[in-house]
Order: sequence, then C-alpha cells, then structure tokens
Amino acid sequence: PVWVPLAVAAVGVAGTLGAAFFTRRWADRREDQRWKREREAEQTRWQREQNERREQWQREDAARWLTERRAVYAEFLLVLRAWELAIYKAQGEKQRTELPPQETVSALSRLEDQCHPVYETLSILAPEPIVNLSASSLMVLSSWTFHLCTYGGDAVNEFSGEMSNFSRESTEHDRSLRDAIRQDLGVDPPSA
Repeated sequence: PVWVPLAVAAVGVAGTLGAAFFTRRWADRREDQRWKREREAEQTRWQREQNERREQWQREDAARWLTERRAVYAEFLLVLRAWELAIYKAQGEKQRTELPPQETVSALSRLEDQCHPVYETLSILAPEPIVNLSASSLMVLSSWTFHLCTYGGDAVNEFSGEMSNFSRESTEHDRSLRDAIRQDLGVDPPSA
C-alpha cells in the first residue's frame, strides 16, 4: 500500500509545519511582551526624567525669583533710606531758615523720582503685603517731603486734626516693611 507512506509523510510535513507555526507564534508573543515591557520601562524612565527636569526648572526659577526680589528689596530700601536721611538733613537746614534751600528741594525731588521706578519693579515681583507696605512708606516720605518743602515740615492730619509725626511714622513703616521683607526672603522672623 502506497497510501501509508504518503499519509505518514503528510502527517510528518503537517506536524513539522504546525510545530514551526506554533513556535513562531509563541516567539512572536514573547517578543511582543518583551517589547511592550521595554516600551513601558522606557516611557516610565522618560516620564521620570521629565518630572526631574520640571522640578529642577522650578527650583531654578524659585532661586532666580528670590535673587531678583532680594536685589529689588535692597535697592528699594537703600533709596528709601537715602531719601529719609535727606529729609532729616533738610529739617536741620530748615531750622536755620523757614524753608529748605532750593537745591535741597531739588535733591529731595530727585530721590523721590528715583524711588518710583524701583517701586514699580517691586510691585511686580513682591507679594501684595510687601507692595502695600512699600506704598505706605512711599506715601509717608512723599507727604513728609511735601510738608517740609511747602509748609516748613509741620503737618496736620486732615482726618484726626492731630499734628503728624513723620519721623515716627516713617520709622514704623520702615520696621514693618523690613520685617515683611525678611519674612518673605526667609532671612529671620519679624522683630518683636
């Protein structure tokens, strides 16, 4: 019988082809799973690196903002202090005459003009409480300058009718502003 060897050959060929087919399917499945695990691992690594970069950028931004705020605060406080010292000097000159000399008035005006651009920068970078305290300090020094140059320094509070003490008000505003700046910069706690 010829059919028996043909049947055995057909079964052998079919078995070989079937084994090759299933082996290839299993190998493809293993390869797909391996590729999927590698892709997930790569995706996780990439996401972790992105998060690390983002955190680093945030730290660098925070450090840069802190540096810029520190510089603006220092500049603003220096200009305020120079203006306040010029006012004290003008008060000393005023005691000898009724009103300060024109050159003193011009110097006070220049110092006031120097303060405003720094204040504008500060108002962009600083938190609102510091901006408000800075505006109050500017207002006190502006009022003090105006009354000194116009009326000889004495001023009556329009609301209470009391005599204004610009020196005391300026010192209080300066202390509050410095404490708020120290707190914002994390330098030390506010003074008592």
